[in-house]
Amino acid sequence: MRALALPLLLSLLLTLLGLHAPARAADTSTTPTRSPVSASYRVGEGDVLLVEIYGEEDMSGLFVVGIGGVLNYPIVNDLPVKGLTTAEIAETLRKRLEQNVLYDPRVAVRVDQCLSQQVNVLGAVNSPGEFFLCGDTSVLDMLARAGGVKDEAVTELWLKRGDAPELKINYDELLNRQEQNIMLQDGDRLYVPAGLVVYVTGEVKDPGSVPFRKGMTYTQALSEAGGLTAVAKLRKSYLLRDGSRETVRLRKILEGGSGVVDPVLMPNDQIIIEESSF
Repeated sequence: MRALALPLLLSLLLTLLGLHAPARAADTSTTPTRSPVSASYRVGEGDVLLVEIYGEEDMSGLFVVGIGGVLNYPIVNDLPVKGLTTAEIAETLRKRLEQNVLYDPRVAVRVDQCLSQQVNVLGAVNSPGEFFLCGDTSVLDMLARAGGVKDEAVTELWLKRGDAPELKINYDELLNRQEQNIMLQDGDRLYVPAGLVVYVTGEVKDPGSVPFRKGMTYTQALSEAGGLTAVAKLRKSYLLRDGSRETVRLRKILEGGSGVVDPVLMPNDQIIIEESSF
């Protein structure tokens, strides 16, 4: 039952509702895919809220949080909601409606689109771009939303937050032990650089690039490439680095001869294993 039951007042309220219709969210058919929204999510500018007043369809609908963090909701002007949860907004709106319009209203609010907190994911992921936070979101959560890392040679990630120096995150430790699986914040930038590799060509079972790791040696790279073929030339192989070609006595290394060093590799080194003539 309305607190003020005057027909004239009801007519005026409905008129106001119609005049403020543009405050409702536009057609959402072209909006970004929605993500589940945490109950602890704090609303911000640009978010779209679904307000439901039970038994009052004309007063329910989608409304945008405008500039300054106020809810563009008819009848209750300039309702500040920035930084509030949906439960807090529902209670605040209920009190305002009860004071001015309705008797004991039942109000429910939920986030229809969370568009106020943005994170950029760039680099070697399958779907780079802008993503919106809809609650607690970790680095691993965000990588999953970006389609995952597309380069198996990735060794680290870079997280840029505000004016702080870039934070480097070890990718293997992140995956295996979830170390530095940081909760992201509005404005964060997550960059996944393409992984470092070395190249192994010629008489190996799986020629091509192999992921580089610090301290990797010549023979370890050969092992990563599947090992040598039956016709690989062992007496002499080559290491190409920055345009220079170095001869590597592979047989001596494999035999463990004294004074023979298994060369330590650098990113983008190239190993060449020729075919034996015998």
